[in-house]
Amino acid sequence: MKRTLAILFACLAGFLLVAGKCEKAPTVPVIVSAPETTWVNAETPVRVFSTASGEIKYIADLGNNTIDTVGQAESGETATVTLKWTAVGTYSWKMQAALASNPAKVSAWTDPRNIYVAPNAAPNIINFQAPFVAVKDVPAAFTVLAEDPEGDSIQFRFDFGDGERTGWLDTMLASPAQLTVFHAYKKIDTVTAYVWARDKKRSVSAPCSAQVQIGTSGGVLWFSQPGGLEAGDSEPVTAAPVIVVMGSDTVVVVGGCDDSRLFALRYRDGRVRGTGSPRVLDEGRFWHPAYCAATNHIICGNEDGRIYAFKGPGLSRVWYWPTDTTLKDWGTVAISGDRIYAPNENDTLYCLQDAGQSANVLGRYYLKGIGQEQSTPVVDNQGNVIIATVVPETVQGQRVPFS
Repeated sequence: MKRTLAILFACLAGFLLVAGKCEKAPTVPVIVSAPETTWVNAETPVRVFSTASGEIKYIADLGNNTIDTVGQAESGETATVTLKWTAVGTYSWKMQAALASNPAKVSAWTDPRNIYVAPNAAPNIINFQAPFVAVKDVPAAFTVLAEDPEGDSIQFRFDFGDGERTGWLDTMLASPAQLTVFHAYKKIDTVTAYVWARDKKRSVSAPCSAQVQIGTSGGVLWFSQPGGLEAGDSEPVTAAPVIVVMGSDTVVVVGGCDDSRLFALRYRDGRVRGTGSPRVLDEGRFWHPAYCAATNHIICGNEDGRIYAFKGPGLSRVWYWPTDTTLKDWGTVAISGDRIYAPNENDTLYCLQDAGQSANVLGRYYLKGIGQEQSTPVVDNQGNVIIATVVPETVQGQRVPFS
């Protein structure tokens, strides 16, 4: 009995040895389709077919001293693999197939094919905003802005750093292109998120990254940078916002944007509810807005030398003062009832009345030094106006009582 088992074992071992020796390399790949031209840094699709005893890895010789594994597929499956050339020129390239389980088992190379790689500039990622802190299981916003030097349309793909990736999103956006996507992290961690931009010619940008901390609190519920993500040299929103209830919405009104507009953002998600503009668009920047509860107006000074009043979440312009002006930039205004106390860069504190559809001038007070640092007035509960000055002495000008 023992002798029989030994013989069977020996025969079985011999069978496995023979079977291993019979493992064959894949067949020479058949290139089903391939372009004759492409662009620099473009993800160039090639369809290829081979058969083997298991899964197949496809290897490409790009003709530029680069040999890469470019894809993997089941035996008999027509696979789409991606080739990429990084310099302009004409290249003679070829492919071979290897067993995924035994890379030493490789086919012969295909016959060479020629491809011309044309010049093309990939998109540039200008800005990638990711939350510095995200809350576990709460969707976090990721916003990217990119432009293409040649004006080609752009699409994006994201890697959120936790194993979740989007692939190339279907939407092609006109350049400069801005897109916001949301992602909820499932566990507490610190990860690095990445984004890429690709133009319509499939040329891919360098990745842009941002680190995200995932916790249970302190996350950014939303962020908005209205007017501050344009291509070129843009500046961030720097003015202090004011939060008010207008109609059915609570809105955050903010100025300081370099495109000469005032923005009303919906409090719950940061979506733009309205924009306010100066008398002449692009003439000047709005700074710190204030709320006049007596008239339900947003009051804000502009670099064009005027004070503006806007109404409602849409920020429709109601009035501006003065009509023609040689005044300079305004500081932050203080409001008491329908009275507006506005410091100007010319060292004068003005008192205006918001009369609904217009503004009335009630008084002015020259106070040396209040314009140098854009001093901000406050009004106490007795109606006194308090304002700081950077010089110890004052020069008295025309005085008209404010009350």
